[in-house]
Amino acid sequence: MKKDIYALYLLSLSIIFVIPFAVSSTDLVGLSSIIIVSLVIIFLGMRYPKAASILYVALSLRILVMILGNYIALPDTTGDAYWFELKAYEWSLRGFPDVLFSIGQCEDCNVDFDKNTFGSSFIISFIIGILYSLTDRSIMMAQSLSILLGTLSVLLSWILAHKLWDNRTAIKVGWFVALFPSLILYSVLIMREIYVCFFLLITFYNLVNWNHNGSLKSFFFVIFGFILGTFFHGGVFLGLLIFLIAVFLKNINKFIRKLFNNIIALKPLLVFLLIISAISFYGAKDLYIPKIGTLTDFDKIKKNILKKNIVTHRGDAKYPDWVIAKSENELIYKMPIKAMYFIFSPFPWEIKKTSHLLGMIDGFFHIFLVYLIIQNRKAIWVDPTLRIIFFILLTYLLVYGVAVGNFGTGIRHRAKFIFMFILLAAPLLPKFTFSKKIK
Repeated sequence: MKKDIYALYLLSLSIIFVIPFAVSSTDLVGLSSIIIVSLVIIFLGMRYPKAASILYVALSLRILVMILGNYIALPDTTGDAYWFELKAYEWSLRGFPDVLFSIGQCEDCNVDFDKNTFGSSFIISFIIGILYSLTDRSIMMAQSLSILLGTLSVLLSWILAHKLWDNRTAIKVGWFVALFPSLILYSVLIMREIYVCFFLLITFYNLVNWNHNGSLKSFFFVIFGFILGTFFHGGVFLGLLIFLIAVFLKNINKFIRKLFNNIIALKPLLVFLLIISAISFYGAKDLYIPKIGTLTDFDKIKKNILKKNIVTHRGDAKYPDWVIAKSENELIYKMPIKAMYFIFSPFPWEIKKTSHLLGMIDGFFHIFLVYLIIQNRKAIWVDPTLRIIFFILLTYLLVYGVAVGNFGTGIRHRAKFIFMFILLAAPLLPKFTFSKKIK
């Protein structure tokens, strides 16, 4: 209870610090957004008292980092975050409800909006543009949405760890997600990373339920969660493929075993037929996945990945030349190497300026988490949910890794999956203590 009071006090101070900026810039919409987000989190803190302190501290830190951004340029604020917000403002000028039709009319977004595209990089601009059209342009309001999803991700991580492990482990997971530096940063910026985290957490929550009860409701919620994540980054779709493969293998095995006992299991057969129907529908419609392409055109996918891996090899943060694949054949054997760079870089010998030090610290955290996952491998393998999460994470690391050519972009993309590292390493995470008393 005392820790909750201290955390609420910190949250109150954070909100007070926001007021001068909001008043000086007449951004009352932004101030109102922060207050609404804070009230939502306080309500959730009362709903989940064991996680209350974690939530209040998580929200406070994100608000304070947002304030800090008014004094110094935070990493990644001048790239995609700037363009996403600017495009949201431009679309909002059309007014409501015309802004609802803006997503397919982006002449300078550098993305392919054709009839088969159901998501794009600028979906975040579309959402914020709708809010702007209903209120006013407010960067603080757009940041508040990221902060809300970032803090909700902390809560979802705690709930998920509680389902997968136990209460003690859930507390450690909650604190790690709340205090992880890059998660704090991307919970403040107007970027897609925290949106992807949020929807993947919802997906894995339903994945746990599906493994526990095998319900079709949870099965469809898992699929829906992956689709929502794919709206914000096409690569998320790969997780859905891994999940469907796992479901297929599980149900075909169950169906065959029962068939040998002269029993026709209708539920596994139904799931099997649903997966086959979905694959057939996908192949017939030739649907396009942003960032990936059409899965039925494998050659084009390889060319797209090869092109992206070469195009992103630029700037002070680029990977060594020998790491970059120059041909489609090199993509295969360099994939593990690129994945290693994706997870751990920048290495100390790659530091060229002060800002790279932050990335190196993030890389050290990932080294630590990978070490814990290796130590926890037996517990991961025996749990069906953790096993699927592990293979989904491995797929993401290999594919995203091979497509990235510099650690600046790599740090941003791997932030989408930090919570997966933390969940897999959960029982071995060090405990957070705020008291000198030894019990």
